[in-house]
Amino acid sequence: YVTNRSSNTVSVIDTATNTVVATVRTGTTPSAVAVNPAGTRAYVTNRANNTVSVIDTATNTVVATVAVGSQPTAVRVTPDGSAAYVVSNPDRLTVIDTRTNTVVSTLSIDSPAESGDHSIVLSADGSRMLVTDAVDGRVRALTLTHVNSAPTASWTAGGPRASDGAVVVTLVDPKDPDGDPVTFTNAAPGSGSVTSDGSTFTYTPTVAARDLALHTPGEDADHFTIALADGQAVTNIVVTVSVSPTQVPDVLEVDSTSIPAGGSPTGAVLVGDRLYVVGEDGFVQVVDRATNTVVGAPIAVDWASSNIAAAPAIDRVYVNSPYTGAISVIDTSTDTVVDTIWLPTSPDFQGYSLAQELAVSPDGTRLYASGEDGTVSVVDTATNDVITSQPLGYFTDLAVSGDGRHLYGTSGASVTVIDTESMTRTAEVTVGPVWDLTRSSSEFTEVTSSVAVNADGTRAYATYHVRTVELASGGYSNGHFIVDRTGRTWRVTGGYEVVTVIDVDPSSATYGTQLATIRLPEGAHDVAISADGDLLYVSGADGRTVSVVDASTYAVLGTFVTDPDGSTSGAYGPYRFLLVDPDTGGTLYVTDYADGAVHAVTGAPGGAPAAVLT
Repeated sequence: YVTNRSSNTVSVIDTATNTVVATVRTGTTPSAVAVNPAGTRAYVTNRANNTVSVIDTATNTVVATVAVGSQPTAVRVTPDGSAAYVVSNPDRLTVIDTRTNTVVSTLSIDSPAESGDHSIVLSADGSRMLVTDAVDGRVRALTLTHVNSAPTASWTAGGPRASDGAVVVTLVDPKDPDGDPVTFTNAAPGSGSVTSDGSTFTYTPTVAARDLALHTPGEDADHFTIALADGQAVTNIVVTVSVSPTQVPDVLEVDSTSIPAGGSPTGAVLVGDRLYVVGEDGFVQVVDRATNTVVGAPIAVDWASSNIAAAPAIDRVYVNSPYTGAISVIDTSTDTVVDTIWLPTSPDFQGYSLAQELAVSPDGTRLYASGEDGTVSVVDTATNDVITSQPLGYFTDLAVSGDGRHLYGTSGASVTVIDTESMTRTAEVTVGPVWDLTRSSSEFTEVTSSVAVNADGTRAYATYHVRTVELASGGYSNGHFIVDRTGRTWRVTGGYEVVTVIDVDPSSATYGTQLATIRLPEGAHDVAISADGDLLYVSGADGRTVSVVDASTYAVLGTFVTDPDGSTSGAYGPYRFLLVDPDTGGTLYVTDYADGAVHAVTGAPGGAPAAVLT
């Protein structure tokens, strides 16, 4: 490689034939050239415009131009090819990182500095450099030591999210001065948890921390550390985040009409002007929605039936039988059982209950049933024949998307998405915290209870119960204890319920992830969506409260009670199911297991006005 000062080019000579095979245009007045040990790059100093041209020797093209000092006259590449040294005026040495083609260091090699020509040689191991100085008539010897620079970054924090107090922390301009790749990790905070996605960290305070913030003066805060590492050095950044107090929702005034509905009602569906309510006493009660009264004789089904689904387009209601695995088919034009659907059962199932969770497609042509044997069956509602049964697992609740293409099921600590055409799993979203066995206290999702999907199929809302535990160290006279997979004993210290918001839009970049969690003061068992899709209704664990949540901001707008007494239903509910009537503009029906009733609620936000029912 030969520099041509007058033509501002570099000639490439094939040493086998001693012929010029290429001419590369560089900067103005190229003067010196050096090739890296691998032979892949040539570095050319351009004396007149104070730059270095980087040539790709495979294509003989300039791939980068690096600004250096005034009138550079010499360049050399280190034996490992990681750096290029350039000498320029006045007596300045510039170090270029060859991986990024950026200047990483500049230093003076003489004092006082003068301007003049220089040349460079490097020792074989790259530890020493000799630089000639034409003005002083000297050769200067330099010892070269690589000094790593630690990575740097600043950070910003958003405001606490209304639903769960979560704060999003973003690293600003994380970088390494040496051009080394930077990785990010974080330590656990004192009163919460942190999840990370690249340079974004989401801090979520514990429920206890938010409750404490409600009763302490001033603003509460928590801290966690983000570690930036470049493989050689670590920079620790201490982040301070606000802990927002638990929301105290407004108490809403509603009208609630109690309708007797037999023994232990567990679900309800709408067909025309009738409400069908199933109870564990083995009967389905029929309610006239105009008068809120039970009409006709109870429809006998199997004892302990607990799940009900409807296909209004074909005048059918379906009720499960937990001890036979069958489904009773009710003709709503006559309010009689007209058929029984017998579902296949896995031959390996050893349980005693064959209870089925039920859901019907929006067009009423398909009935989906999930049995405790782990089989999901699809029934043709025109013939009541089983089309297929697949071992997809047992789900505690089922919901179908508005277009009928996806089936959603809750099970354990996850929500599963099933393609209804192929009846295969397409996604499984783990919800809530995971048991951290490395800490002395932890929490984990114990069970998911309910799931609902919005009309356009972009969001799923699921409720789940979290159990809090601490390592048992002895000395307890009573309590609830569990054993982890390593054989250690933990004491159960409490629990709480949460609503999670999941992105189920297949076209979204965040498909299959949790977008938010909503901690409700009275707990969360069943969840339903308002008729206009703007609000969520969530039944509480106290057996009397329903919370109203904004579906866009996830803020709790308020709560109301359906009856003054209530009863705690425990972590494995929901024993109070919710049903929104779109035909009346949003009358909300709440089944009450303990009271043997259904409450027809009007006047709630997003629902029918109180004047609809009298």
